[in-house]
Amino acid sequence: MESENSSSARSPVDTPPTAFQRSDLALRKYAAVLGYMQYESNTFWVRAQHFLVASALLAGLALPRLPTQLEELSPARIGILSTVSVAGLILSWLWLKALASGKYWIAHWSGALKVLEEDAYGDLLLHRPFPPKPGYVRATQVADRTAWLFGSLWSLALVYCFACIVYYSAYCR
Repeated sequence: MESENSSSARSPVDTPPTAFQRSDLALRKYAAVLGYMQYESNTFWVRAQHFLVASALLAGLALPRLPTQLEELSPARIGILSTVSVAGLILSWLWLKALASGKYWIAHWSGALKVLEEDAYGDLLLHRPFPPKPGYVRATQVADRTAWLFGSLWSLALVYCFACIVYYSAYCR
């Protein structure tokens, strides 16, 4: 008889959580995931700024030294500037890869927040889809376009260096 009473009595582990406990747990999960997303977002922008500074510094130091007159054409100068242009292209490619990686992780954590949002906040839309603003450009798109702009700049500088090499080999020897 005692065994029947002990088996019919529920342990605290078996009791379903109350609405308050479910809401509290949802809010704690949401806060934890939000912390991860904030970290990824901060890392994304810090990384993008570092690439922007490095690209601008490299461009500011190298591009003014592109030869603009025949007297400035020399194999050494063209070789150095071609190497710097290739380095700038690689830097732009790494920048785009870093942006893509950061956007992946931000989207990952944002997706997790969307799943947790309804339990945590009900009908309040924080991360779930809401109507977009017309003409709105996302800041991440601006970062992508800036990286592409620098990549295009380095591509043009490299083409210019090759044109200088062709001109030098044809007319300056």
